[in-house]
Amino acid sequence: MVDFGEILEPSSRAFWDDFDYDISETNESDDKHFSLIEWEWYTEDKNEPSYASISTFYVIEGTGMQDFLESALIKRQRPIGGLKNKNVLMYHVQTRNQIILFSLENNLNISAVVAKYFKKFLEISEKVYTFSLQSKIHYKNEETKDVFNSLVIIRSINSEIDWITEIKSPNFITGIAAGVATIRFLNNQHYSCYIAYTDPLNELDAFIAKPILKLFQEIKIDCDTEYTSKYKDSSLLYM
Repeated sequence: MVDFGEILEPSSRAFWDDFDYDISETNESDDKHFSLIEWEWYTEDKNEPSYASISTFYVIEGTGMQDFLESALIKRQRPIGGLKNKNVLMYHVQTRNQIILFSLENNLNISAVVAKYFKKFLEISEKVYTFSLQSKIHYKNEETKDVFNSLVIIRSINSEIDWITEIKSPNFITGIAAGVATIRFLNNQHYSCYIAYTDPLNELDAFIAKPILKLFQEIKIDCDTEYTSKYKDSSLLYM
């Protein structure tokens, strides 16, 4: 496993030593963000579901992935819960005893604290994987020419896949993925984080999605092998 100390701590509080957040240290803007966070369950009795154990917990986050997730992964599944008035939804794949959490939020003030709402699920999960989609402009590397000629750059923390290399400083993970990794690290439990860097498009297209779907299949997510975007190449217009 990668030494956790090698990950730089961003100012967004994406990595925390614990989740006992001192509200007195926040400013007025932070207070507003926290007051907007409310988890709700869509179960029949509106209560939090109970599981003895979970095989695998996945976190998939990033903007511009809604059609991709709905077409290639979610299909007609119904979520079991989510953040009220936010683009964060949780699904339970009963046939595989998996939980998948999708987040299309780009507000790190919200993302950083979301993990505590499903901490108990993380603690009973055998394995945890996170996937984050980010713009290439956030990726820092000396191999600029080779890297930026690629449609997608995928890096990882604790990778279990041969063709994906470890992320290096000064790059780091943020958002819900960082909070999840912190919980699992502090509990000395399995976690692998994957970050895909690509050009800042509004939606994923078929070419960018291909290596991402390959990754998903290798970490045992039930998904399609291909994705057909409803957008035309680079025009971002509906077909």
